[in-house]
Amino acid sequence: MYDLSGLRAGALCAGLATAVLLGVSFTSQEGGGSRIRLVDRVGDTASVLIRGIGADGRVVDVCWRTPGEEAYVHDTWWRGEVELRFFTAEDCSRESESGAVLEDLSVVRDGGWTTVTSS
Repeated sequence: MYDLSGLRAGALCAGLATAVLLGVSFTSQEGGGSRIRLVDRVGDTASVLIRGIGADGRVVDVCWRTPGEEAYVHDTWWRGEVELRFFTAEDCSRESESGAVLEDLSVVRDGGWTTVTSS
């Protein structure tokens, strides 16, 4: 007779780890929401202040540097109405001519990304 107790425990741990990882990746999409892709068409945006509700239901304020024409805000999933204010300085100071945009991120779009463009 073989002792399979170690094999069963290992398989159980691997299965639980997989379930946790899958749960984390689907949680944000199940609750609705999206991540943000920023596009700076004018070229004067150095940072964006994003205010809204994160996928976990908490209010989130993020100042995100946008060093190029496009930036991906990959750290947070957003849902509902989100306000984005564009700035010419990297620290979310000196508001740009682009002003502010309100965006509804309730629906998952384009693989979880919503594109917001400064005008």
